[in-house]
Amino acid sequence: MTVAALLAAAGEAERRALASEVEARTRAMREPAGAHGLIVLGTMPSAARAAALLCRRDMRAVWGQIPPDTAVALLRARGVAWTGDLAVRLASRLRTEDRWFGGWDLVSGLLIEAGRMPPVTEGVVAGWLPASGRDLGAGPFLDLLLPGVFAFDLLDLATAEQIAVLVASGRLARGQILEATVDRLVRGGTGPRLRPFLHLHEELEPTVDETAGHVADYARLLTDGPSTVARAGQRALRALDDAGMLEVEVLLEVSAAVLVRKEKTLVTAQLGWLARHDPAVVRPVAEVALTHPALDVQDLARALVGTAPAVEASPGSGSLLRPVLSARPGSPSRPVSLPPVAEAGVMPPPLSGAVELAEEIAVLMHEEDAVRWERVLAGLVALPAGADRSALRNLVQRHGGEFGQTHWPARPQFQHLGAVIRAVLDGCAGDLETESVQGPPDRLLGLRIAEIATRLVAEPVPMLVATPTRVNGSLDAATLVSRLRRAQEDGWQPWPVDFEQALLRLPRGTDPAVADGLTSPAGVRLARWLAAGGLADPVSTRAEQKGTPRRIVTHLSPARPPTLEVEEPLVSWTRYLVSEWDRGPWITDFSVLAAALPHHREVSAAWAISELARAGDSDVRGPGLLLPLLAECDGPIGPALTAGLAYVLAAGHETDRVAAVDAFLLLAAGAEPFAAAVGAELGYLVANQRVKLRRAVQSLGDAHRAGASAAVWEVIVAAVPAVLAAGSHGLADLLELGAQVRSAVPEGEVCPTGGSCSGGESPATGDSPSAGPSPVGGISSVGGISSEGETASEEGETSSDGGSTPSSDAFPANGAVSAGGPDFAGVGSSVSGASSPVDSPVDSPVDSPVDVGPPALAEMAEVAAWHALAGLAEQKGKARVVREARRLRAAMAG
Repeated sequence: MTVAALLAAAGEAERRALASEVEARTRAMREPAGAHGLIVLGTMPSAARAAALLCRRDMRAVWGQIPPDTAVALLRARGVAWTGDLAVRLASRLRTEDRWFGGWDLVSGLLIEAGRMPPVTEGVVAGWLPASGRDLGAGPFLDLLLPGVFAFDLLDLATAEQIAVLVASGRLARGQILEATVDRLVRGGTGPRLRPFLHLHEELEPTVDETAGHVADYARLLTDGPSTVARAGQRALRALDDAGMLEVEVLLEVSAAVLVRKEKTLVTAQLGWLARHDPAVVRPVAEVALTHPALDVQDLARALVGTAPAVEASPGSGSLLRPVLSARPGSPSRPVSLPPVAEAGVMPPPLSGAVELAEEIAVLMHEEDAVRWERVLAGLVALPAGADRSALRNLVQRHGGEFGQTHWPARPQFQHLGAVIRAVLDGCAGDLETESVQGPPDRLLGLRIAEIATRLVAEPVPMLVATPTRVNGSLDAATLVSRLRRAQEDGWQPWPVDFEQALLRLPRGTDPAVADGLTSPAGVRLARWLAAGGLADPVSTRAEQKGTPRRIVTHLSPARPPTLEVEEPLVSWTRYLVSEWDRGPWITDFSVLAAALPHHREVSAAWAISELARAGDSDVRGPGLLLPLLAECDGPIGPALTAGLAYVLAAGHETDRVAAVDAFLLLAAGAEPFAAAVGAELGYLVANQRVKLRRAVQSLGDAHRAGASAAVWEVIVAAVPAVLAAGSHGLADLLELGAQVRSAVPEGEVCPTGGSCSGGESPATGDSPSAGPSPVGGISSVGGISSEGETASEEGETSSDGGSTPSSDAFPANGAVSAGGPDFAGVGSSVSGASSPVDSPVDSPVDSPVDVGPPALAEMAEVAAWHALAGLAEQKGKARVVREARRLRAAMAG
């Protein structure tokens, strides 16, 4: 006999006598079964007591195991009058996640038995939808709960189709459903969230009469909605306009907002719509699109306002590109001028007292950066002996776990900082494990903190000598000399690691005479360090890892025997050439990394290249933030920085791409050439399908509009050969940007040896060699060749994916274009594995960045057209390649 049958057969007095024991056992139970729910329903004397037990967390999970018919029959046998009250109580406690436990079946059975309606909550509506299955109209709750589907965003595609069927059958009022659907679309949201509602809208197929009642709503969808929703609004309004039921004022108003959107398809359709109206009426609005980033859109806008460029035959014969579009009228010579590079900001003043120090440490624990670390360490060392330390003591009491070894995730630097604070408070030297600087330069910070903890009590000093004078980590030589002179006069010596960090922060080219008069050991070391030229630039050599993913990395090797204890580990690193074995070191903080070697940015970039690569080939968020920090530093630009910039220009997240553009602008305004190497690396990555070209084109377009047109031009010229030979997606976008950029670069800024003299150099004159800039300090500034011409792998070594690993002679000597138009003859055969563009499939790996000089953009456009005319034009986008190539040639001719 079942539990339900026993309870139904018992008398009411017997059932109630068990209530207290059932309550006690239920509260002590940890894994109840569905039968326990029936026992509760069969013994509790009131709805309140029954609901209290059934709504316990453990019991709620078994509602789906309680047979609704059995529960209803049991309550009916008892003859209780509170079935409806219990049903409403249980319904009000339903949560959205309870839908997966099947609790709605029990609740709806009780509601139907009592003839009651549930409250319209998100949990109730969410439970009702899965329970309805394919028969949404079954049961008495459709009219009550369906509005909640729109209010709580619970619609899915299957439910949308059922609603459309019910509307077609007349069960649901068409006008009400259409109004609810349009209202939900107007409220906005992400594309995936709105997709079911948009699907329902398409299933309803509103008539023009119905659309006329929602003109304002459709206008908002068109101007403010995501692209898919905006297109639906555009179709609805255009259908209304075709029927003569849309006021022209509404068309003009929405067009002004649509024409500034980025979606080319949407803007092109809007211009086509405007073209059906009186040109005199729509011309003022169409002029908005004349400044659209896409040249296709600008052409349509010019045609609409009556200033379309003429089509004429180009001089000469035999070109595949005749006729070509003439150069656009009124193109500005340069949209913006790059401002001069500003010196890094001055460090904030020292912290005054323990209260400010405690406040800064509290902020540092949540917002770590190099400037805060330097101020905190300097403040702890310089804190006067008799100063009130209560603020620091309170800080340790509140956040003691942050400074302990048991904190997860482990933060060694803060563990060492805790030891420093305890040394300041209690006068006890820290007992720390021996630190090693082996790894990226940011490890120097941990080494310095550990040094403070162990020496502050036994060998106190009044100040740190490595505290920078600039926020980028640079230390003015005169300031260091002043500190050492004070140490000499007061009879103390700076701590070893602190002093070596100070030496590493001195600007390049510091005159050794600045140390005249210093006779202390530290002063003598400073003079010798400056006389030797400071830290010698290590050799940075480009390499490519095999495995998944294939990734560009760099080796570091010292250019001379080390003279500092920390020097060799910082400039020595040989990477594994299998990416699964070498994911790169963990960088604790990008600002700390950059500030450790502010005048050797290539070294920092080499240690961080794997992180930078992840932004481009794995869509990891955040690594790009390092690039502006490195751009604000100085030193030669080598293969690590150029490859890192190429990766992040094509990063998956906009914040990283913005950071890459900021760095690009800083480098373009500086004196170091870099753009040709970035372009060659970008072309190689795109052709081998490591990064997405369209992302990079967007970033380069932003840099062009910000004033770095000359540098962007060099990047495009160096990138096009590999991209063109591989037939990469986005080639037309790159050519389109090339036409824009070339029109904006004044002829005097295009170097006769090629490119456009990025990095602040003036155009070469006379018999200057066409070779690129000479390496500085062993670092090749144009693509990763060491000073000895060595590469990271043997020449011609075949890679696992069919390409070739980089070889030194594969890098561009200059990556430049001639002023009269680059000569790109034979570009299709200059890339490994692609004897002709036609034979190069999209997924064919391309060899290392190719020699692109001295190229000719006219022939670059010729080859692009040849691609299309050879049979690829039928493929999506190839016809546009021809069109953009013509524009590029026209820009060159202009």
